Amino acid sequence: LATKIMDKLIRDGRVIRGYIGIGGREIAPLHAQQGSGMDPIQGIVVNEVTPNGPAALAGIQVNDLIISVNNKPAVSALETMDQVAEIRPGSVIPVVVMRDDKQLTFQVTVQEYPASN
Repeated sequence: LATKIMDKLIRDGRVIRGYIGIGGREIAPLHAQQGSGMDPIQGIVVNEVTPNGPAALAGIQVNDLIISVNNKPAVSALETMDQVAEIRPGSVIPVVVMRDDKQLTFQVTVQEYPASN
């Protein structure tokens, strides 16, 4: 962690963290109907979307189940947000969600984490 922070300070003169504007919590794996041949679905349920934030602008909604962010499985909310924080603002990343039994992929433009008030 210290090395990552030092690298950012050297590169940018400050620590810049990526942000997509969601809050969520992990869920236990959901099992598809027995015999369907589908793997269990695991992810993060979105319980908050920042209005006009990157996720909202891309189309992500409250109650979507995020199953991957930037091609990495979304198993832990904290780990996933830490991974997003490492992405440079301006980067466009795929976010895959389940909504109404459909898998959807959204292209989300990472923004800089807003400064605290």
